[in-house]
Amino acid sequence: MELNQVRLLVDHFDECKAFYRDLLGLEMTVDTEENVYAQFIAEGVALGLYRRDLMANVVGRNKASDERGGKDTALLVFAVEDVDAAFTALTAKGADFVSEPHDQEAWFMRVAHLRDPDGNLIEIYTSTYTGEES
Repeated sequence: MELNQVRLLVDHFDECKAFYRDLLGLEMTVDTEENVYAQFIAEGVALGLYRRDLMANVVGRNKASDERGGKDTALLVFAVEDVDAAFTALTAKGADFVSEPHDQEAWFMRVAHLRDPDGNLIEIYTSTYTGEES
């Protein structure tokens, strides 16, 4: 596994985007037209912003509930060679996944989500981008 990104799950997307871009001066490398996702690079490390409500929908609100009331604030993103194989191997080791492997077509990724023992959300993914999508 390769730690690929730290993603903050935010309620005030526009304000957070302006904070990291304008106040902290981070280089923005991705900015979606729908204002749901932005990515910044700082010293080679990716910092993503994503709307909290949309992430709750991805992992399933009923499965996302924890002591924080389903209000995740951050997500660690790990790139893996094969999401399905990693899912199987981690499940065999006792990992408790909150979402099974599935395609997120708009993200060009196949993903699955699990939590660490403290309830922090983790995403494993494999890129599905072929360079042919528009």
